[in-house]
Amino acid sequence: MTNERRDAKLSGSGVLSGGSYDHVSISGSGRINGDVEAETVKISGSCKMDGNVEAGEFKVSGSGKLEGSLSGKRLKVSGSFRVGDELDVVEINSSGTLSCGSHLKTETVKISGSLKVGGNMQAEDFQIDGTFAIEGELNANNVDARLSGPSRVREIGGESIRIRDEGFSSFFLRPLLFWIRRTTHMCEAETIEGTTIYIENTRARTVRGHDVQIGPGCQIGHVEYTGTLEVSPEASVGEQIAG
Repeated sequence: MTNERRDAKLSGSGVLSGGSYDHVSISGSGRINGDVEAETVKISGSCKMDGNVEAGEFKVSGSGKLEGSLSGKRLKVSGSFRVGDELDVVEINSSGTLSCGSHLKTETVKISGSLKVGGNMQAEDFQIDGTFAIEGELNANNVDARLSGPSRVREIGGESIRIRDEGFSSFFLRPLLFWIRRTTHMCEAETIEGTTIYIENTRARTVRGHDVQIGPGCQIGHVEYTGTLEVSPEASVGEQIAG
């Protein structure tokens, strides 16, 4: 990259070369060839990038595809955005579809829509209202997931873990929707381990924690707990081991 700092703006359609910029703005349909370093990158419309990007703030309103990795402070997505390699930003706020081909690292992530991660994910605070597919491990101090469709993760580790299906909160809707939602809104995991755990509509081989609540729709192989255990009559739990 060069040391020159300048603004770059594309309106309509065009191609931008990689480099070092203050502010990058893509409005319409654009393409960026090469690595980019910038204070801000804003995409309104669609843009394809074939390099790596380092930006203080990266915003997508529409559709974006980055073949390389993204690092920086803030990522905001309204629409769809795919990162082919690693994603490492301090704060993520996504409304729509966010996809990462490799590992994802952040402090705070708030998702309304869908999240896909091809590797492991690390966060301090993980909040999602929608669906997620994490091929590796999810490690976060706080996990708060509200399911609206099928989700999966290999392992979850954290302090506070909550996986909920909002449909179960309605007494009147529960009898009508229970059998549909337990298959279409199921969260699949091999292992869930935390200090405080509350889960609904989750299928897991092992759940391990201090205070554990197994809510409706769960299918758990065995539970290990050192504090308290509560199991819903609408859940299936195999072995229960008190520590």
